[in-house]
Amino acid sequence: MLLHTAGIARGNSGGPLLDSCGRVLGVNAALTRADDGDASFGFAIANEEVAAFLREAKQPMPANGVACTSIAERLAQDRSAAEQARDAEDMRKREAAAVAAADRDTAIQRARSENIVARENYMAGAALLLVFGAFTLGIAGLLLTREQKREAIYTAIGGGALIAVAIVTFILRPAFDPAAIDGAARVSIPPPGAEPGGLGKMVCTIDPARSRITVSDTQDVAIDINPDGCVNGRTQYAEAGQNWQRILVPDDEATVSVLEYAPTTRTYSTTRYLLSAAQMDTARKRRADVKVKACSTDPASRADLATRQQSIRTALPQIFNERLVYSCKPAG
Repeated sequence: MLLHTAGIARGNSGGPLLDSCGRVLGVNAALTRADDGDASFGFAIANEEVAAFLREAKQPMPANGVACTSIAERLAQDRSAAEQARDAEDMRKREAAAVAAADRDTAIQRARSENIVARENYMAGAALLLVFGAFTLGIAGLLLTREQKREAIYTAIGGGALIAVAIVTFILRPAFDPAAIDGAARVSIPPPGAEPGGLGKMVCTIDPARSRITVSDTQDVAIDINPDGCVNGRTQYAEAGQNWQRILVPDDEATVSVLEYAPTTRTYSTTRYLLSAAQMDTARKRRADVKVKACSTDPASRADLATRQQSIRTALPQIFNERLVYSCKPAG
């Protein structure tokens, strides 16, 4: 028997006692009176006894043993997780920037050393050409004294050409430009790395710490997603940033489900919204505009699906009723 202080009245006996997630804790059985100024309280038959009764009567009773998380707590945890993710991303960027700076300094030092060697080679080559040119001009002068005018002219032309090449070689010796090295050595900050094997056949297990579970089954979920966002060979998901997303609007339920898979973290989630009749009518009308009924490899079709789904998303309330978050790993 459960003792509770929930606000119930006469006539509520036989009704359910619910937690903040809407799950049955027991069946109300009795209520005390507060005529003497004491606070009233009630009694309820515990759900363990109710479950035993239903099992004996061979009646199905869905249940889960996950602790209830209120929407406020879940949203606060999501905000905390988002802040932690931002902090981790900032740290990753700072570390990547430090690595990039170290790589740049190393590249500059290496380039400076290579530049010194190249300049010395150019100047040595220019000096050698200059010596050969001067020697050739000397030979031309000697030939001229021997009245070998034609040979002297050709030899002088060759010597002059060698000296000209020496001058050009000296002028063209490579200069050191740190700015050019900076552009070549700059290391871009890479995006967060995807988990290897983030696509294909996956088995996803519920993560209670990140979920708000009310009435849904928490068994493992098997998905098979290809690089084009086709899930289980029949349902096309649309790009949502780095993730894949599909919004389901059923005809026979008053709930809309947002299914999302993040390949980079191997995270699969189902977020459910309990809507009014008018809200469901709006969502169903917008769903009718979705043209993609099966898997498609056409990027334009997937882009149109993303646009139509965003229209449905704007019709949903800000507060969800249930969120199931799964951690996935490759099947087999």
